Amino acid sequence: MRKILAIAGLTIRNSIRSRIFTPSVVLVLLATSAFPLILIGDGTIQGHVRVMIDYSIRVLTYSLVASTVWTAVRTSTAEIEERQMWLLITKPVTTTDIWFGKWLGVLAMNACLLFVAGTALLATVKLRFRPSKLTAQELHVLSTEILVARSTIEPDCSELQEEARQLTEAILSRPGGRTSSREATLASAQSEIEKKRNRVAPGDSREWRFHVDKTSSADRSLFVSFNISSPRQLEMKPLTVEWHAGTQQNRLLQSYRDDIFPSERNSFLLSSSISRAGKDILVEYVNAQTNPPSTVLFHDKTGVSILQNTASFESNLVRAMMIIFCQLALFAALGLTIGSLFSMPVAVFVSFAVILIFMLGGFISMTVAENNSLSYHPFPSIRWLDPFVRAEFRIFNAILAPVRHWGITANLPRGEVIPWSEVATAFAIQVVALSGLTGIVGAWLLKKRELGAPCEV
Repeated sequence: MRKILAIAGLTIRNSIRSRIFTPSVVLVLLATSAFPLILIGDGTIQGHVRVMIDYSIRVLTYSLVASTVWTAVRTSTAEIEERQMWLLITKPVTTTDIWFGKWLGVLAMNACLLFVAGTALLATVKLRFRPSKLTAQELHVLSTEILVARSTIEPDCSELQEEARQLTEAILSRPGGRTSSREATLASAQSEIEKKRNRVAPGDSREWRFHVDKTSSADRSLFVSFNISSPRQLEMKPLTVEWHAGTQQNRLLQSYRDDIFPSERNSFLLSSSISRAGKDILVEYVNAQTNPPSTVLFHDKTGVSILQNTASFESNLVRAMMIIFCQLALFAALGLTIGSLFSMPVAVFVSFAVILIFMLGGFISMTVAENNSLSYHPFPSIRWLDPFVRAEFRIFNAILAPVRHWGITANLPRGEVIPWSEVATAFAIQVVALSGLTGIVGAWLLKKRELGAPCEV
């Protein structure tokens, strides 16, 4: 272990001497301190803070990924091409010690950069939105809806599942109704019922039931979060919404009515009497948009939920930085391994091609999920490529599935908690498993280069 730590120290010193670390610090400070100051939201305190945090995290992540890959590639290729590696392999160390020592050195620099980034972003947010510059209402919104970490409570789906089960039994009992498996029929029935329930005509209503732990919610704020669509969003006009909330004993403890813009996630605070009343909370939506009438459609996965404040913004920021650190650990491993195989220009090109594939992971996943096809392409000469392209996308989607944790950091600007389970999963998969496997391959490739052989002189 001492050999690996010694090589890690040499890697850090060489990176500082090569003027890689200082530009990275400047880039991090620009992304988290200067860049957020030029951003403007939608005119509300929520929009401004969310845009500021969201774009800062995105710019920071992409900047550090590029910096990490460049540092890792240069650490491998430059020392080989400049023959510094020749002195190192004469010592009583293995190529495995060399590879993991350099990897730990890059990770140590990333940890320092992320600490600087998190501190700078937190300081910028606190300074930009300090209490002296905000109204009492804006300060309340900031402290209860944005600079917090809220967990999500999903609605009870037992009634929907029972209705789907009964519909499935009815379909399968019909003559000729068993055309597919029970699981497929059940999934189709549940999807049809969800679509029917999520559509609320003018004047109609829809109710949800939530099971909330009374002991944990008594002293914490609860918010009803909803995401709806309406034809009025095409006209850029507000939609009138009306909500009722209560318990089984009293269904009308609170009413909420407002004009909102559809397609955007909205929320409202539940009264403290509902939070303390009991564990079952009933929430009813009434489509009050009757003049002119407009049908409302709730989104399937993000339609209605209850958000509960469970942690602080600072702890959520730490978890976001840890998720990014796990991503950077994997990119550092890929950069070192590619640098052990190719020369500097080729290694940089291949590394950034890999980054591009990772960045397109969301598009690839969406394409596979929606089963998009080239069979309807207007040019017949392109259609024959459809089976090959779809197979390629499925392969890439399967490869990228274990490392797709980019989206979880989007919880930070939304004020939603980043679970520790996500951090543990990212660490186990990206740092331990994938980086460890990449390290074994990289050490083997470094050994096969026969450093110091006469052919390299």
